[in-house]
Formats: sequence, structure tokens, C-alpha cells
Amino acid sequence: MFVVASQRKNHEATISSFFKNEILPMKSVDKDNNEIVRDFDENIRPETSHEIFNALKIIPNMNGHPVGNSGCRLSVTAIHELRRRKVRYALVFLCTDGGMAPATILESV
Repeated sequence: MFVVASQRKNHEATISSFFKNEILPMKSVDKDNNEIVRDFDENIRPETSHEIFNALKIIPNMNGHPVGNSGCRLSVTAIHELRRRKVRYALVFLCTDGGMAPATILESV
């Protein structure tokens, strides 16, 4: 299952600081009002399995999700990957409203 492998790869990339330049550390406070710094993706679930995902119940959210978030994240990662690999082009497919998926070509100049 793609989602299980994706979670594990994301976890490995995170602990090796692969995304460090892509995440802007943000100061916040925890539930006890202690200052904390959030500087990594807290939603990664490396312990997941096919069984865990198969047991999830889908709850439709009629309000959708914040528009533009995934496209922004994909584009920022592609830009950093262009620099890392020292290549000229990157291709990103964006999820947009209404089921469209426009392709965006980024060029490093």
C-alpha cells in the first residue's frame, strides 16, 4: 500500500533533516503555556500498517480543506529538490478544486 511506504519514507527523510530547509520553525506554547518550537511535520505516522489504514473509517468533510496548501508544499519541495540535484526542471501536479490536476513546470534559472 502506497500510504504505508510513504509514511515510512517521510519519517526517514524527516529524521535525517532532509526537509529542514523547507520548514520554517514557529514558536508556540503547549497546553501548560510552556514555549515550544515546532520545526518538523508532526503528522507523520511511521508506525502505521495496512491493517491500521484499512480499519480507518472515512468521515466526509463537506467543507473540504484549506485551498492551496498541498500545492504550495509540493512546489516548495520541488524547488528545494531542484537545488539539491542541480537540475533545471521539475514537474508538479497540483490538486485543485473540482477534481482538476494541472501540471506545473518549475525552472531553475
